[in-house]
Amino acid sequence: MDTMISSLLDHHTLVLQVGDPNHIITNPTTNNLNWKHADEEDFTKTLRDLLEEEEPQYNHIVSETLNYDKQSAMPEELDRATEFIQQLLEKTARKSVPECRICEKSKPWWTPELTKAYSNL
Repeated sequence: MDTMISSLLDHHTLVLQVGDPNHIITNPTTNNLNWKHADEEDFTKTLRDLLEEEEPQYNHIVSETLNYDKQSAMPEELDRATEFIQQLLEKTARKSVPECRICEKSKPWWTPELTKAYSNL
């Protein structure tokens, strides 16, 4: 748990470090995706579609590195598997999560539920 990463909230960030701790990792909160309006079913369907497109590479990684019978793996194998998973999730997010449209009247706390409640009012 990293208590230094709190974004002025009372929550803290859990960090899983894989690899070189000196490697700079970009902050995922600075991207322009609107996760509040993401649709879980759309995300899952997009991920399945991308897995079908990347089936040969996915099958190779699962059979060679990420299978239950494998007791150990070389760092390079784990790096390739981790990189594949990360790229797959990034592609899925870019395709299925809407982008933020920031303007002077944007309200970061406004949710789709509030929109429904306001229209009912």
